[in-house]
Amino acid sequence: MKKMFVLVLLVPILTIALISCDADIRSNIAGFMGGLGGNVYVDNEWVQPNTADAEAAVAVIATLGTTGSTTTASNTETVFGISGVDLSGLDGGTIILAPQSVDDQNALKNSVASALTSPTQTAELLEELKQPATYEQKAAAAGTTAVFNAVISTLSTQVGNPTLGAAIAELSLPSFTADDDITITQGDLLILQMMTNLVNNTITQLSGGSGGIGASTVDSDTALAILGDALFTAQVAEQLSGASTINFSGDLISGLTGLMDDSGDKSSRNGGDETYPLDDLNDSIGVAALNTLMPKIVAMFGIQKSGETFTYTPDQYKKFLLNQRAYLASMNHAIAFYEAGDLSNLEDDRMDVGTLVKYLIAFMVTTFDDSYEFALTESIESDLGLSKKEATFLAFVNANKAMATGTLDETNPGNMTIPSDFKTIFAAMGTYLSNKQTNDQILTNLANRAKTLVEMTGFENDDLDKMLDDLPTTIGEWFKE
Repeated sequence: MKKMFVLVLLVPILTIALISCDADIRSNIAGFMGGLGGNVYVDNEWVQPNTADAEAAVAVIATLGTTGSTTTASNTETVFGISGVDLSGLDGGTIILAPQSVDDQNALKNSVASALTSPTQTAELLEELKQPATYEQKAAAAGTTAVFNAVISTLSTQVGNPTLGAAIAELSLPSFTADDDITITQGDLLILQMMTNLVNNTITQLSGGSGGIGASTVDSDTALAILGDALFTAQVAEQLSGASTINFSGDLISGLTGLMDDSGDKSSRNGGDETYPLDDLNDSIGVAALNTLMPKIVAMFGIQKSGETFTYTPDQYKKFLLNQRAYLASMNHAIAFYEAGDLSNLEDDRMDVGTLVKYLIAFMVTTFDDSYEFALTESIESDLGLSKKEATFLAFVNANKAMATGTLDETNPGNMTIPSDFKTIFAAMGTYLSNKQTNDQILTNLANRAKTLVEMTGFENDDLDKMLDDLPTTIGEWFKE
């Protein structure tokens, strides 16, 4: 199978390599809070579930962006403790989420962590975090995003280390105004507050109390402090995106290395669409594993089944994308400071080898979205009034309903269909990545970060190391026919 086939599977819903480590490793690693079991008494409604921790967390989060948790930023100062930030575009008296004190940060983390200790509490918390923010909160979130992006732009240049600077710059968030027709949820506010805290803590650590910013202050203790904040932010983003609810199974190494085998082009055309036979799946991860994973992955993306077709609203897409961006940026932040602090033997129980797969998916999903501008010249018809990004994902799933519903025949799984509209945008993604590789070494950075992430998990496997060493860093290798 050609390598482009693997990218096709990673970018849309068909991330069939979404599989983690074997059972003996899983038993020793928490894996970003995944794998939590249910409670038979609660599940059968024999007892009333205890949701006190979730309710306490919701109460804390509901105060974010309201009077008492905000501050005012002008075009002459910033509350992040770093000078030289260009805030000239801000309106006077812009309200923003204030970076929290250490005590308030600990209270927020503890309330969220306590609510994530059981499936019942987690479900209660995640449901409440879907609630829309008030206009006051939305205005504070909009102001925070503007200040946040200006601060990280300055910090990324002042840090004096290209690797750290690149990771810091990638924390950038999509900007908006309070009057834009978008929905900001309580979960969005939580992520924004945590990322604000993360950057503020990073500045504090990098300044070493001196007021100046510099990578020379990064030692193992500094790196660990920043890395811990970044991993917790990534953990919450993963919970909000729904990725942590999937029980990964199978063998990551054989699945990925099997799919990476470039044994030639087996595609065929049907009009503008292309089809790929799926009979090779049983030589890698197996059709049964795919049938188990696919409905959960579709749900994770926010795509819902309606009768015989699937639907996808712009808000569902934006929510998933925002959390994937927060997850990827936080992980890149953690990786960069792990390297800068020359750390080893991290042994953090929030990470396992499955984290690598989630990281690769977040990279591909966000990159697919970033490359969308390259495909504006084409159009895709949709009765749902969706933008092309949502409609393209929707077209892909509707063209592969047996996959999406987990009902492939295990003996004769048939073919995967690549709709022509999706292929058009996917080809544009190749052009985008080619430009980014030339200018920013995006694929080289991906390969290097993936290797560091595996080192951080403490997972050792020669096949995985070889696969990462051979990870293509040119478009020609990925898209070779």
